[in-house]
Amino acid sequence: MTEGPHIKQLKDAQVNRALTKVLDTYMVSHHALNIAFSAKLKRMLEVLFGEPAAVHQGLHFEVGSTQAIHQDTAYVVVRPPLALTAAWVALEDVKPGSGELVYYRGSHRMGDFIYPGNRRNWDPGADGHAIHDHHLAWLHREAMARGLPLEYFWPKRGTALIWHADLAHGGAPIINSGYSCRSIVFHYCPASARPAYLERKPSGVGAFKTPQGDCYSSYYESFSHGAD
Repeated sequence: MTEGPHIKQLKDAQVNRALTKVLDTYMVSHHALNIAFSAKLKRMLEVLFGEPAAVHQGLHFEVGSTQAIHQDTAYVVVRPPLALTAAWVALEDVKPGSGELVYYRGSHRMGDFIYPGNRRNWDPGADGHAIHDHHLAWLHREAMARGLPLEYFWPKRGTALIWHADLAHGGAPIINSGYSCRSIVFHYCPASARPAYLERKPSGVGAFKTPQGDCYSSYYESFSHGAD
């Protein structure tokens, strides 16, 4: 899992801390895998992609992420770049002030932000942080210039929000520290596409087939589903 910018074992992390994400829970939990490939999500994703979807890069949150408004294409790299969507699923009723999901409605149409080398993704080592900060500021400027509203998402448990790869979204500030904001996020690509991180792995490592659907992971080399 990640705690801020650091990757730790789950036992060593503070799951009730903002910016903490439990990674790829579908690799360790039957429940998470079944949510990722629930019948309604599978059907919608197949309509969007024109083929079955594969899941990759799952994120579980106990509290609001408070993550800056961003675009997934800057961090979640798929070949091709826009062969990507995400589903955010509420694991409880979400309350205002809990660090709820926010997004600029219509921001996926704002145009492309391109990094050096004609890339849509940010490479921290090659690009540095200044251009990344510029990207985040650009999202707000473009949204305000276009009059795009900032929407707050307060769903009931079991509600899913599916968004475009370039939707500008993030986590609102946590106003009430007594509120949890339990949710799980799955990133998907068409079964014919591939997450770019597989290019750094030996052939076949990180790619898994299940009765529910295809899965990818950059953190696990096998499933370890327990009694969850």
